[in-house]
Amino acid sequence: MPYIRLNDVTLGNMILSLGVVAALVLSLSGDALAAANLKIDSRVDILVSSKSLAHDLMTFYNGNQSGQIPGILPGPPPAGPYYFWEAAHFWSAFIDYWRITGDATYNEVALQGMEHQVGPGSNFMPSN
Repeated sequence: MPYIRLNDVTLGNMILSLGVVAALVLSLSGDALAAANLKIDSRVDILVSSKSLAHDLMTFYNGNQSGQIPGILPGPPPAGPYYFWEAAHFWSAFIDYWRITGDATYNEVALQGMEHQVGPGSNFMPSN
């Protein structure tokens, strides 16, 4: 992978993206967003904070566990999963995380979750 020089604004946007998705998912689920020690004073601080946010956000997802449906977020909507656009933001945050940081930790689970949700019309409207 070629080295891409990113400025602090790009990195700041990425941590904002992860943070917004984390806040959305956690607030909609009824869980309180735990106090986090996130710093954005330097490139290293942003990368460390982003890694922490990405890890915390992925602990919410259980579609990669036995018996669960890949790509589906557990949800608070009336007795069911989140809607597809909320899952799209979730996976998009992990794609941005990888693109900007180069950390491929969550690539496999994101790819599995997204591919599983391709419907019979080659769209993201599967029957599940």
